[in-house]
Amino acid sequence: MTAPPTFTNLIRFVDQNDLEHYGDVCDGNLNDILGITVPVLDGDLFNLRQTDEQGELCVIISKTGKNIPEDEALDYVLGISAGNDLSSRYWQRPPRSGGQFTYAKSFDHFAPIGPTILHRSQLTPNSSFQIKTSVNGEIRQNGSTSDMIFGIEQIVAHASKGTTLRQGTVIMTGTPSGIAAAMPGEPWLQHGDVVEVEIDGVGLLRNKLNFEANE
Repeated sequence: MTAPPTFTNLIRFVDQNDLEHYGDVCDGNLNDILGITVPVLDGDLFNLRQTDEQGELCVIISKTGKNIPEDEALDYVLGISAGNDLSSRYWQRPPRSGGQFTYAKSFDHFAPIGPTILHRSQLTPNSSFQIKTSVNGEIRQNGSTSDMIFGIEQIVAHASKGTTLRQGTVIMTGTPSGIAAAMPGEPWLQHGDVVEVEIDGVGLLRNKLNFEANE
């Protein structure tokens, strides 16, 4: 028996053949699930549908800090790099997301960064970098960090409020316009697509999408 996922009262269980399944328990059975019939989900639980590219400037933390003042933020930065904040919009959008984005962005091999690090000595409060993202040679994003509402110093200071930023932490700072989710027809990334993220002064990050068979 199959049913569209509601993800309201999701449970994981094994059947008589020791096969693992996921299903939703109705509200009336939450306190007693023994012996009840559970609608089984249709196998979409780990489907990486609607994968989207997002070229972003990445900030790499050089030393551990907490409650970092804005005027000292660059002292905690090793440098910047390019990143692709890959996102499965299928798992980011309701009802599957539950209002949370982390799961949709945390699959194996998501969030590649590189190829080099531009040292903080090359950064100033007025530094501006061009960010360009292409898919199979088609430019989809072409923006500038000058369009960012908050600069690197403000982002680091805010992210460290009440939270320890460990050495080696990477902060992705947001993406320009041009994501597939906002384009006509929503041209999602496909198996074999090549995504390139280029940031002036940093270099070009190139990745080929290789979806596993069960995805």
